[in-house]
Amino acid sequence: MKRLRSILPVLLLFLTAAAGAFASETPLRISVLYFENTGSVEELTWLEKGLADMLLTDLALSEDINAIERTELQKVLDEQSFSLSGLTDDSQSIEIGRLLSAELLLTGSFIEAGGRLRIDGRLLNTETGAVSTAVKAEGSRDSIFELEAELARSIFKGLEIETPEELEIKSPSKLSAVVSYYKGLNLFDSGRYSEAVEYYRQAALEDPEYGKPRAGLEEAYRFLKDFQKMRYQREINKLLTKADVLRARLNREPWLTYADFLMKAYAEGNTDNEKLNVRAAALGLFSGETPATCAWNLQTTLYEIADLAIEYFEDQELADYSNKEIVAISRQARELWSDDPFLPELIYQELLVIYYEEKYEASLVLCEELMINYPDYRMMWAVEEFYEESLIELENRE
Repeated sequence: MKRLRSILPVLLLFLTAAAGAFASETPLRISVLYFENTGSVEELTWLEKGLADMLLTDLALSEDINAIERTELQKVLDEQSFSLSGLTDDSQSIEIGRLLSAELLLTGSFIEAGGRLRIDGRLLNTETGAVSTAVKAEGSRDSIFELEAELARSIFKGLEIETPEELEIKSPSKLSAVVSYYKGLNLFDSGRYSEAVEYYRQAALEDPEYGKPRAGLEEAYRFLKDFQKMRYQREINKLLTKADVLRARLNREPWLTYADFLMKAYAEGNTDNEKLNVRAAALGLFSGETPATCAWNLQTTLYEIADLAIEYFEDQELADYSNKEIVAISRQARELWSDDPFLPELIYQELLVIYYEEKYEASLVLCEELMINYPDYRMMWAVEEFYEESLIELENRE
């Protein structure tokens, strides 16, 4: 099955992979400190928090790791008046780790020279201070996402933990959007919330599927005490996360149904239905038994996102992006699931977008496709109305 676009970073915070062969009974509690820029390239300053945050997101994919949230680290740094430069001192770093009740602490640095980027990291045991694992990655500064993923895989290998499947299938966000987001995050941590909002908005505009900026907007609105916008953003964020889950399910091969999931779990001795249902929901397994029904659920979710984007924020960019994806899903569905009886539902969602965008010629084509190929379609009365209205609109233009 051809892949729809892979999942964005905000979703990866919530999904978990199967336990590895060396899984521990109690997840390792790990904190990731900000990385040190040991070079003189100021434009890479965003990587200090960016690398740490991306690695934290990837480590959190494993159910064998309890990754301590970045906000907890920032709170300790603020309360204890630690400076970022002090994080290079092992004794101070270990003290921070102990304050966070971390078993292991990831520290690191990076340097750029001649267009090449080298990243080094160390996992420290907070009880003994010993280096548990040392990792490094080196390559073009334009391959930051690949280098970060290489570091994450090396960390999992060093801990003898299976690399989560989600790490292997994710696609990176646009670099410009990531840079804008982490610049905004620096401003947010400095209490400059209004300025952070502008960078978050820019990041969201540059890559509408990148979830972190929109989560950042919700948090910034809370600190600005703009509680209505905070609520609006939270509603949209929930839908964006739902869309990410559905995309991830469509990308996963082979296709996994809820029944298949339960059978596999029971065969492995996992019979806690409450936990299994939580896991199944995180994997989007309640969104339909076939890829076509899951894709339709994704379309309807995107339609809601587009509506709320306009209603709440007059965000035409997000609305347009969502509508384009609805259309793309329908067109791809014709190739992937041509014999699926659910296909007209996906085409109908495309028709809704095209009609309300006032593309009446294209609307007529879609209506005719449905009327000719699917005459018994349950929404045929609506298709006929769209057809008549499109004809009238085209006549009025003449």
